[in-house]
Amino acid sequence: MTERGLIWPDVLAILDAPAFVQRDGDDRFGREKWLVRGFAADGLDIEMVCVLDEDDKGNLTVFITLFTH
Repeated sequence: MTERGLIWPDVLAILDAPAFVQRDGDDRFGREKWLVRGFAADGLDIEMVCVLDEDDKGNLTVFITLFTH
């Protein structure tokens, strides 16, 4: 994320007030993939790809990548 000039508060800003959310099928490992689009803390239009994974104990992990439009 930092290579793209994005930081954790940008993730939080999008999740707090998303402009668009859509399930985008599964990734190559069969995990749910979601697209979330919104505005970073500084107003930049960005999209986030989230993949949800759960281990045998029920612990949830979210993998996130961000990119700008």
